[in-house]
Amino acid sequence: METFEIESVKSGLEVLQSKKIEYQQLVEKHKGVTVEGVTDKEGYEAAKNAWRELQHERISVEKQAKALRAYVKPLQETISQGEKELLSILCPEEDRLYKAWKEVDEEKQRAKEEAERIHREMIAKRKAALIDLGMIFDGVVYRFPGNHHESTYRCISDESIEVLCDEVFDDFLKECKEKAEAIAFEAEMERKKQEQEAARLKAEQEAMEEQKRQMEAQAEALRKQKEAQEAEIARQKAEIERMQREAEEAKKQAEQAAKKAKEEIRTRRLASIGLLFNGDVFVFKNRVYGLSITPEQAFLSTDDTFETIVFDYSEKIEKAKAEQATLEAQEKAEIEEKARKEAQEEADRKEKAYQEAKAAEEAAAKAKEEEEKRRQAEKEAMRPESEKMLSLIEAINEASTVPTGTFKSEKMAGIYAFYRTRLLSLGVEIKEKLAQHE
Repeated sequence: METFEIESVKSGLEVLQSKKIEYQQLVEKHKGVTVEGVTDKEGYEAAKNAWRELQHERISVEKQAKALRAYVKPLQETISQGEKELLSILCPEEDRLYKAWKEVDEEKQRAKEEAERIHREMIAKRKAALIDLGMIFDGVVYRFPGNHHESTYRCISDESIEVLCDEVFDDFLKECKEKAEAIAFEAEMERKKQEQEAARLKAEQEAMEEQKRQMEAQAEALRKQKEAQEAEIARQKAEIERMQREAEEAKKQAEQAAKKAKEEIRTRRLASIGLLFNGDVFVFKNRVYGLSITPEQAFLSTDDTFETIVFDYSEKIEKAKAEQATLEAQEKAEIEEKARKEAQEEADRKEKAYQEAKAAEEAAAKAKEEEEKRRQAEKEAMRPESEKMLSLIEAINEASTVPTGTFKSEKMAGIYAFYRTRLLSLGVEIKEKLAQHE
């Protein structure tokens, strides 16, 4: 660190140290500053000014300490200690003075909010009092409804409700009460007038109704007399009509009985030739023809026409039956011929299958015989070579037999034992293959 910087730090520390007594005196100077409630304006201003002075000095100390810390880190602890010492002198008094004037501000704010709340409640009560008198708000002012005279003079706006003093508003409310009572009196007089008019109209209505009842009684007597005459006429008319209906019903029943008997006879007649009723028409149907006649043809035609129908359909049905019998005979012959052909085809198929099975059996026997011959040939071809191989293996085995202890090392003895074992195994395999071919 350069000498100039050290000297600057020392100088700055001396400045800070020199402020200690000054700040103590400043704190002592303001300790007597107090605020005695919201009404103490002088105390309030003194506390606020003293707080600003202490705040200014505190900020100055912090700035100087920050500037010194920037010069050298090793001196930071000493600088911080000096800063803390000076701040411990200034901050408590600064906080006390801040609290003193801040409490006054907060108390003023609470008083203001309370005044606003009381004002809102006063406005609400005033509006409620006007509405209780029967006044309405038309969007501009509170006034009495309807077309009462002087109603325009008994009105008040929202703005007036808020700004009028209690005395003026109470006078206005008193006038409105008098007006409301006058309106109520007028309404009561109008109600009594309407009741009297209603009583007069009711009396006139009752008189008219009594006259109407008398006229209705006379009309009722005439109506009953007329009804009695009309009832007698209606009874006589109904008796005549009943007798006519009974005669018509008897005629109708006779006609229906005759019609039913005719239909039953004709139904049986049609059934006798083969035409049966299916619920819609009379029908005859076989594999050759389909014949039918409608109920109208069967039941509504004259006797001559019906007999002609029966005769014509009898010939048609007999012809259809004969043609069906011929057709059935032809079909029977065709079925028998088809059965005969199928039987012949089945016999031919079985003979062919038998011949094929026999040929397959002979071919299998021949293939088996040829396979046996081939195996015998292979066996005969292999025997000399196999016997030679066995002889060679036995000779090698006898020649390679070495007494125990011949080999100088166990490794050589192991190799000898391995190859001798393989040679014996090869001889066994050759013998097994020869046995299989036999």
